[in-house]
Amino acid sequence: MKNHNDDVLMVLNPHRNKLYNVMPLFNLEAMNGGFEQSFETLDEVIKLFVCVMDETVLTIHNARGLIEELYFVRDMFKELSRCEISVPEKKGGAK
Repeated sequence: MKNHNDDVLMVLNPHRNKLYNVMPLFNLEAMNGGFEQSFETLDEVIKLFVCVMDETVLTIHNARGLIEELYFVRDMFKELSRCEISVPEKKGGAK
């Protein structure tokens, strides 16, 4: 049986001094096959979003600001993919 705590990975946010569950980030990474793939997927979503919006919609709904936020999130995935360090598996013993 799956324990509720299996889906929690708490990390301290130094800017707010609060703990946040970052497990959804790793679930997304696993679902997309890596942070690099998440970057590429979000890049395609942004391009599609920009292509279907006309200038009036972009201006009225402050879509330019929203698009900039999406690019920030997209770039975060690129940075996460660059910070990967593999941990060697322990030999012997229980896993």
